[in-house]
Amino acid sequence: MQPCCNAKWTTRRFQKGPSVFGATVSSAETAYARSLQNGALLEGRKVVRFVFLDEGGISRYEPFVVVAGVIVHGDEQLVPLERELANLVKKHIPKEHQPGFVFHATDIWSGAGIFRDRDRWTLDRRLLILRDLARIPRKLDIPIVHESYERKQLLVENPNMKLTAHEESIAVHSVAFAACELRIEEYMRACFPSEVAQIVAEDNDQARKMIKQVHAGFRKSGALAIRYPDNILPLRHIRGSVHFADKDESAPLQIADLCAFIIRGHLSGKHPLNARLYRRVRPMMMRFADQEGNYCGPTITAQPPYAAKVYV
Repeated sequence: MQPCCNAKWTTRRFQKGPSVFGATVSSAETAYARSLQNGALLEGRKVVRFVFLDEGGISRYEPFVVVAGVIVHGDEQLVPLERELANLVKKHIPKEHQPGFVFHATDIWSGAGIFRDRDRWTLDRRLLILRDLARIPRKLDIPIVHESYERKQLLVENPNMKLTAHEESIAVHSVAFAACELRIEEYMRACFPSEVAQIVAEDNDQARKMIKQVHAGFRKSGALAIRYPDNILPLRHIRGSVHFADKDESAPLQIADLCAFIIRGHLSGKHPLNARLYRRVRPMMMRFADQEGNYCGPTITAQPPYAAKVYV
């Protein structure tokens, strides 16, 4: 995979020396924490970047599956991000619903959950909530990472696969997640070379097993690494296993959910109002969303036992 960074971000931030999303990148800052984990040398001094990921479009009727999220500096951005979300709950949500409230972009957009009363929760009022949420990444200087996968590509590239709807859903989600993980590793090496990352993903019990297997394969030295260019494998900056959590357990997953929703909407082009939201998040995206940019790399089996076997 070749780096494909947002051009504006590249010229404005990705330069030798100045601050890059809370970190300073320079040729002198290349110290490595030398530790072996499953045969791979991990690079970076400490875990300071949390990558919160969520998926969108896993319904079999959606043409695109998107895995998206935010790369958050643990010391400088995590608490401000949680504070921003808490402030938006106080601003937009009635007091009786505030305790434990979690923003779900789909519920806000479609008027579900507490937003069912369309007289009280008009479209304009709901769009205002989504707009305020979409402003957070730029306000806090938090980059957005994503990968998308067109559902029909799975069977086009693997015509002999016989999949149930359940297996297909797991497969496309896992392929998009794997592609996003490779992109994160690529960005960490290019933008935060002295740091490591920890991935926190929205808990999805259907795809969890396969995602964990793929991630474990990516961390090991061996045959899997030779199937990808640019020595992107084994992973060196993404540390440990993928942590799975619900949005009420890990608040930044709400922004990951929003990003996946907006980017999926942009790719499908179904609703013109989504364009306003996409313009809010676009400046912080490390690469822009377009159909030509969908992941087209190796896919992964979706047949039991969901082995992390890669096809080339």
